[in-house]
Amino acid sequence: MSLSKKDTILITFIRSFSGFSFYLFIPFLAVWLEKQRDYDAGTIAWLVGGTVLISRAGSILLPLVLPRSNLRTTLLSCYGIIAVAFFAMTPVGAPFALDVFALVAASFGFCAATLKIKSFISESCAVDERIRMFSLLNIAINASAAIGPACAGFILAKNPELLTIFAGSAQIAGIFAVCFINKQAGDVSVSASPKSVLSAGWMRHISAKFLIFSAISAVSFFGYAQFFIVFPAAAAATIGPKEAALYFSVNGILIILLQYPMAQLMRRLTQKSSAKFNRLLVAGNLILSLSLVLFSIAIHTSGIVLMLAVILFTVSELIWGPLYDTLIEEVRGQVNAMVAFGMIGIFWGLAESGGASAGLYLMEKSKTMGVMNPFAVSAALVFLAAISFWFLPVIRSHPSIVENKGVQI
Repeated sequence: MSLSKKDTILITFIRSFSGFSFYLFIPFLAVWLEKQRDYDAGTIAWLVGGTVLISRAGSILLPLVLPRSNLRTTLLSCYGIIAVAFFAMTPVGAPFALDVFALVAASFGFCAATLKIKSFISESCAVDERIRMFSLLNIAINASAAIGPACAGFILAKNPELLTIFAGSAQIAGIFAVCFINKQAGDVSVSASPKSVLSAGWMRHISAKFLIFSAISAVSFFGYAQFFIVFPAAAAATIGPKEAALYFSVNGILIILLQYPMAQLMRRLTQKSSAKFNRLLVAGNLILSLSLVLFSIAIHTSGIVLMLAVILFTVSELIWGPLYDTLIEEVRGQVNAMVAFGMIGIFWGLAESGGASAGLYLMEKSKTMGVMNPFAVSAALVFLAAISFWFLPVIRSHPSIVENKGVQI
């Protein structure tokens, strides 16, 4: 099956609207809760961590709960739920239970919509078209990652109560675009039913290599959360939300500009020797660790050190992000691919949500931004992960990197 030009454009726009809504709200969720709710630091950390966990690790449950509906029906349902959830959180005096329910619903909505789009493209498109479509979606989501936080910073500085309205409105725009998708799009057979994917005894096929790789790679997502979640909250109290949002824009723009040359460079480096994969894993995590050290030093200032930290963070993300996705196929062994991605999503989701919760809590409780601030702690953990990849190589063959995905929602 080949996607029509109209559906290709529509899916790209839909992904842009969804990504804009996500990056408009989620990175600044802690800041919004602090401004619009009377919650203590522990409650905010719990809410943010849970939201991040469900939006990433919820995919393990979706093969069991997603209806056998086509792409259009699924996206209309998911984006409708997300929009309602955002609008429901708009009132300043909204009860805590409503906030919890709305955040859970929105997180599952984002997760389900993303999984449906990716599975639709994987099952419906030939290899060459699949690469092209994923590249288009990657550009769309990274453009959203550049624009969304920048808009959020200005909204929070002027009218924080409007943040959820804009986020919900972006979903309405996405729903409008979904209505023009071919009604039969996505009416394809699923390669594996939930029963076959989670067949009896599937846990016996999980290899030690897969578990080790999942555990070590998860540490990178712990560090990733420090920029994605903790940095906006810390910077909002020091340099201001507008300035903090600009650094997110730099991150998104650099990913768009550097993703192709970085992918080409990694292809050349890994063509002759599989050992280069482990060296790249080590290098990516060492650069991430260094960026977190710079964040711990420069968080109180909006200067050249902070900009350097963002640049190094982005370079590291462009290394370990696509490498992890590529190496899952190498380490999963006999485990079904859907189960493998779902399981490692749990590791990554727990690490990212744990990093967000712990980072926000430490940020609030720390009297000074000294060596024990969350950025410094995360830098040490990521450094240990880099050392672990050096002594525990996870790759033996030569998988090919066909595209640079970065870290996606």
